Amino acid sequence: MDQWLSEIFKSYKNQPNVLIGVLQKIQDKIGYIPEDSIEQISKFLKISRSKIFGVASFYSQFKFT
Repeated sequence: MDQWLSEIFKSYKNQPNVLIGVLQKIQDKIGYIPEDSIEQISKFLKISRSKIFGVASFYSQFKFT
């Protein structure tokens, strides 16, 4: 896992309902949501990749490329 992604996760440790905040921080950092970070988010938040894609694709602010 990239160090910057670990830092984002640390800032959200033990907080419920942080998916949108995590996605926003990742996009702010690199300009989009890379597919490999979806897997890491899934493991960190213990939610499915499809739920993450569903939330991220619902909001027009998030980009995958």
